[in-house]
Amino acid sequence: MRATGHSASFLANDSNYNGPQHPVVGVSWEDAKAYCEWAGKRLPTEEEWQQACQGRDGREYPWGNGFGSGRANIEGFREGFLQTAPVGSYPNGASPYGAMDMAGNVWEWTSSLFRLFEIVDMV
Repeated sequence: MRATGHSASFLANDSNYNGPQHPVVGVSWEDAKAYCEWAGKRLPTEEEWQQACQGRDGREYPWGNGFGSGRANIEGFREGFLQTAPVGSYPNGASPYGAMDMAGNVWEWTSSLFRLFEIVDMV
């Protein structure tokens, strides 16, 4: 945070949210964008995030069309997680590209707004 000049999240010291291998929570879009720029990266567009999550075959969830349990941190309190779950806790919920935790757990920031779209092949 010193490198970007941004303040720590109000949840930074809350052990209910921040533990080893847990996702970062409570950061603003500006904070996320600044961190990506500091790391030489960028936030994905909504379309890029959607494709990484669902692939190209029109599935509803990263793993397919049926919801099922044990694939995402949706009911964490029933599975022993008070708030967030450690990254990779739900390997059966991986996307077609192997991306983990694309559903449940926390929300993600993108560089563009959500809109309905149709995935097309990029050349």
